[in-house]
Amino acid sequence: MNGLLQMEQGSPVPAEQTQAPSQQPASDQDKYDLVAGLMVKHVYEKADAIIDTLQRDQNLSQAMGVMLSNMMIFSLKMAEQNQQQVPPRMLFQATVETARAIGELLIDRQLVPEQQEAQVTEEAFYTALDLFGQRVTLTDEERQQYVEVMDEFQQLGSSEQPGQEVSHGPAQ
Repeated sequence: MNGLLQMEQGSPVPAEQTQAPSQQPASDQDKYDLVAGLMVKHVYEKADAIIDTLQRDQNLSQAMGVMLSNMMIFSLKMAEQNQQQVPPRMLFQATVETARAIGELLIDRQLVPEQQEAQVTEEAFYTALDLFGQRVTLTDEERQQYVEVMDEFQQLGSSEQPGQEVSHGPAQ
């Protein structure tokens, strides 16, 4: 599982590349850029508040997982308000990018040693997925789609070797 969050090495989407939430994205890439961009932008704009919140909790991975889960739910609600859908794989990939951004903050603020960041971030990611599944009302079909994507992410994470890079674009 150590390689899951290092699979897609990419820089966060700069704020100027994101669209306003009221605009309807034209493609899956646009949707992905919007969701991931807004989530990562939030991390950087609210870095101090995020760090303060995480520092208050004894279990850093758990606190980060709760935060990521909240961002996932918020992203789904925003998409629904704009009559858009965010496919499960796309939401998970945006969450991976967001978890990485928070992990970078933890290293920069010297709250987590660099060699422990991947473990903390990965635990937070899986906590977020678990909480998301508990807190969101999904149809049986939607739940099955999320389970399938979760299984794929777990298989990719467990089959990755440290240092190996796998690229995945925004998928449907």
